[in-house]
Amino acid sequence: MEEDEFYAIALDKNLRPVRSITSNVGHLLFADLLCEERVDEVIERLFSEDLFSGYGIRTMGMSSTGYNPQSYHNGSVWPHDNGLILLGLNNYKRKEAIEVLIDGLLRASKFFKMNRLPELFCGYSSALGYPISYPTTCSPQAWAAATTFSLLQGMLGLRVDGLKSLIYISPTLPKRVCLFKVKQLFIGKGYVDLRIVRGSGRYVLSIINNTTGYKIIHEE
Repeated sequence: MEEDEFYAIALDKNLRPVRSITSNVGHLLFADLLCEERVDEVIERLFSEDLFSGYGIRTMGMSSTGYNPQSYHNGSVWPHDNGLILLGLNNYKRKEAIEVLIDGLLRASKFFKMNRLPELFCGYSSALGYPISYPTTCSPQAWAAATTFSLLQGMLGLRVDGLKSLIYISPTLPKRVCLFKVKQLFIGKGYVDLRIVRGSGRYVLSIINNTTGYKIIHEE
């Protein structure tokens, strides 16, 4: 949709675009389906006030007709949905957006029991000061729990090329995190232990153990 600089979620029976602005489009990043010249347009819209609540990306934008921050699919925030978008941002190495999304999800998690992200929460703005719980959300829930691993991969900027036996690390830590340790991150038939320290304008990566047989490349 050229005027929206965004993709339609679907076509109706007459092959006309359904013009609702939704988070589903962010999955195109995860699937690596976007041509490079469209990537930043999509990311900018995902992080606009319309879609980004401050705690996460809403399932539907506030400008869309069906928007309701308390709706299951039409305005709430789903952590696993955001996790897929986060992995997509990692594909395209958009570190600034990665940092914003990680920070939002982690801030939201502090308001839930055991700091555990639930299945979903309401899409109200973070300007309220806290996320609004969805009344019938499941917690724990498997795909919400899996968001933890998306967060980990996003903070590490982890990409693995199994054909070339290469592990790429490009750290992006939330502003309040200066030290990040990872123990026994299993990759292939081995594991790695890593230590990342935020320096002045850069990250210092220390490889404590690497039993994978893969070469680790630190990308800034």
